[in-house]
Amino acid sequence: MDYEHVFFRPWVGRDYHPSGGLFGLRVMVLGESHYVWESTPPPRDETERITERVASCREEKRFATNVELAVVGAKQLGEQRRRFWDGILFYNYIQVAVSGPRVRPTYEMWQGAKPAFLEVLRLHVPHLILVLGEALWSCIPEDGHAGPPISLGSEERSTWLYPTAARGEGLALNIPHPSSWGFSGRRWHPWVQLGLTQARVTTGAVE
Repeated sequence: MDYEHVFFRPWVGRDYHPSGGLFGLRVMVLGESHYVWESTPPPRDETERITERVASCREEKRFATNVELAVVGAKQLGEQRRRFWDGILFYNYIQVAVSGPRVRPTYEMWQGAKPAFLEVLRLHVPHLILVLGEALWSCIPEDGHAGPPISLGSEERSTWLYPTAARGEGLALNIPHPSSWGFSGRRWHPWVQLGLTQARVTTGAVE
């Protein structure tokens, strides 16, 4: 697929579009950025290459395992892992590599990434956008409008509805970053399930 604004192409699982994706919903997992570990900047297919290594069980990453735990409720092994990553879209918001995991993107990086993000939403039409991290949640665009809050016991989390395509909308929900200290995928799994349920209702998605 040709993109006008995107530099780091998203990973689009082979079942994301044809079969309606994971759980009959198109789920977009939104990370923050790539890092420069060497002097050479990462290539455009960096997201695709890294995710393929994870999906094919050639590389273990705590980040990826925690994403699986949060979405599915269990670590995915073998063909389970392949089915999981083939059913989702994974995209990093910032379109310029930053110099390390503790280096924050600049204001210009945040602003410059907006057209690419909106382009991915328009072209891939996610039902649920799972935003990883509080910092990312606070910096992504405010195009669209507030969605219905979701509740679990006495806790409540806000959502956001982004325009996608053909007057459609995608429901965005955030959880803490899977690489953050003390993160528990199982603790956040019920929230993601509520997000999936709400996305099905709000976007009119059907299995």
